[in-house]
Amino acid sequence: MAVLDVARKVVPRSAARGVDGGEASAAKQGPVRDLRGAALLCVGAGLLAAGLFWLVRGALIDDAYISLSYARNVATRLHWGLIPTEAANSATSPLNVLVLAGATTLLRPFGGVDPIAGLALVVVGCAVAMAWWWGRVAGALRLPLLAPVLGLALVLLNPFVLSAVAV
Repeated sequence: MAVLDVARKVVPRSAARGVDGGEASAAKQGPVRDLRGAALLCVGAGLLAAGLFWLVRGALIDDAYISLSYARNVATRLHWGLIPTEAANSATSPLNVLVLAGATTLLRPFGGVDPIAGLALVVVGCAVAMAWWWGRVAGALRLPLLAPVLGLALVLLNPFVLSAVAV
């Protein structure tokens, strides 16, 4: 509540009015425009993430393949381990393995068991979710659309993040 009180003090009531000066027209146009901007931001982030994943898919490091092997075993046999015949008690990131296994299982009817495709789905889904939340934060703070675009670009185009896909 304190953040809303500060926002009300910073943004005068006259700034919240529409083009014709009425608050009703601002209420009609605002959410539609914001929804359109959020949808475009999400689509753009998804396309950018898919393109970036396509670029880095051949350069996954060994830890990524370990996580993908765990995910394949969980998705196919509900077995927690790197080797199908041996149980393990650890993984680099158990939550990441479970999310990858879930995505791999979701895509199974469309092309068999392919953890790389599951990883692509997770990468694109995370980018879209991040775009949605960046858009929500920017809308709540009344920031221009450039703010979430720059925030997304800083994360998605970060070479350290790209080098650690699926770790």
